[in-house]
Amino acid sequence: MSEGETKTAIQKENRTPEQLFSKASEIVRGIYKVGPYSQSSIHIEVGGVNKNPFEHPSFQEQSILLETFKDGNKIIVVNPVHGNEPYILATNVALSINEILKQAGVPEADVVVPLLYPGRQEKILKEEFSAHTGRIFLDSKLGDLFKQILFKDGRFDDHLLSIVQNQERLQNEIRNYLSREFKATSLATSEIREFNGRDIALDINAGSRFLTSSDSYYVFPALFSEILQEVTKTNLPFDRNLLNAAQRVASDMEEQYRAKFIPQINTFSFKDKHPKKDKTFIPPLKHPMRPSQNIEEKSLYVVASGTGSQVNTVLRSAQELGLKIYRSPFINLDYGEAALPDIVYHPNVVAVFGRMGWGTGWLSQQAGKPFIVPPYEFPDDPEVFFNIKTLRKMRLGRVYQGQKDIIRKALELTGDIQELNSAIYQQFGTMDGIDFVAQKIVEDLHRKRKELSDRLKP
Repeated sequence: MSEGETKTAIQKENRTPEQLFSKASEIVRGIYKVGPYSQSSIHIEVGGVNKNPFEHPSFQEQSILLETFKDGNKIIVVNPVHGNEPYILATNVALSINEILKQAGVPEADVVVPLLYPGRQEKILKEEFSAHTGRIFLDSKLGDLFKQILFKDGRFDDHLLSIVQNQERLQNEIRNYLSREFKATSLATSEIREFNGRDIALDINAGSRFLTSSDSYYVFPALFSEILQEVTKTNLPFDRNLLNAAQRVASDMEEQYRAKFIPQINTFSFKDKHPKKDKTFIPPLKHPMRPSQNIEEKSLYVVASGTGSQVNTVLRSAQELGLKIYRSPFINLDYGEAALPDIVYHPNVVAVFGRMGWGTGWLSQQAGKPFIVPPYEFPDDPEVFFNIKTLRKMRLGRVYQGQKDIIRKALELTGDIQELNSAIYQQFGTMDGIDFVAQKIVEDLHRKRKELSDRLKP
């Protein structure tokens, strides 16, 4: 609409100056959706009313939150790295933000998730978030872009090479894709719905190799650049040139995060000193749960990695321990009984067995159960190498290398885990890192909107 057409449309309205200003503001906001520096110079004059239509009338926290989500149709992008836990984690945080919005009487956001593992991913999301499937949408085209540098088959060296060669191109393609209209499929109904990129409010970045929003909140057990830097101090035979090149890519991206949330117990907790600047430390990134089924005998819960790493080692080793086995539902086995992860909280589940990723690590820690893991195998993700160091240092579990007394040795750590959890609770007042982070993100959005409103005041 041209300037003349806009003026004519307003003049035809038989309203008070205040009503006309409100109508004009609606039109102007529809045209100038972004660009705070341009917005600060825009004023509307109608019958003595001269105001900036982008200035918020109130700076109370509640009204600033409304400014972001009040009109509905907002999107939170789940922005994960490889594996199952990252997209589960980021979706969990997004839904927790929605709960805060709901309690405030604000429309909830839709949660758009890249489809990385068709078939398995839908099943896991439905099991994890059965009450919220109507808010979750899976984007296969976005997933196809992510998958071009996805870590898989246990070969982290190939992943590094792909990052160095393809990350910049894919980053541009992803931002371009999400800057316009795109389609995603409802997890609840399989209906395809159209979204507009300008409605993206933020992303929850669970270790991703990409940025999908200018408001990207990093929620993960370590920064990727720091993992790569730490690898160069080890004897792990990764190509140093690749490590350094990938670290530069990661560092450039990390400078753009709106905030970085790292659990108090994390990948580098084994180190006496590690950089803490510009990080917010938080409780474990899991909701505490209650077991949904009863079991009658001492059991082991087995989890296989979503990346395909060390799966055979985990399953073979778990069988050797002689306990009844419960397993995560997406594992196809000819032994063991499928059960949701909340079963870990049952007293008769004595320990958890799986590759040392933090999704299972946080679950075990929250439940107060020791985590038994196989040794690191090169060229798997080196994060696992450092995670195992923390597992040992913080007495969260044991490394299984054929010991017949591994269960007894693992159970010796139960008191240490409970003591650690008690200290974390005293520090944060909660063990629920998901809700803790969601509240921190909402508070940061309050600050950002207030800062923006202050800058735009005439």
